[in-house]
Amino acid sequence: MLMLLFYSGEDRFACTCEHIVEIIPPIKLKPIHHMPEYVSGSIIYGGKPLPIIDWCQMIRGTPCHFSFHTRMILFRISAQDKIYEFGMMAEMVTKTMNVPKEAFVGSGVFIKEAPFLGGVLTDERGSIQFVEVEKLLDSIQTVICGIA
Repeated sequence: MLMLLFYSGEDRFACTCEHIVEIIPPIKLKPIHHMPEYVSGSIIYGGKPLPIIDWCQMIRGTPCHFSFHTRMILFRISAQDKIYEFGMMAEMVTKTMNVPKEAFVGSGVFIKEAPFLGGVLTDERGSIQFVEVEKLLDSIQTVICGIA
């Protein structure tokens, strides 16, 4: 399965590419007030506002560092008879890899605050944690509205 590799600091993560619409360089965000800190703001995409979450803020509590490899990953997910669209800013969004989802094995822990963190794959550079985008959507659905 085709997976996108991205980082938060030195930690590596991967998600399947099935819900990815586009990957774009960071652009200026319009602030959205009264939101959790991990909601960085919104952009206009396809003529409508698209909320952007900050992966690093969500995972480590500090915002993404803007560098040449920082990107916004734009997702579209159909769930519960609605379409959800949102973006996620992450660091070092530079590679894809082709591995079966089953190659990620259980991490041995369940983090109640981050149920979207799945199994772990180990390679010569260390571990890569799988991010279940559908469960990520479940975690942020209180701030992301779907379109019927």
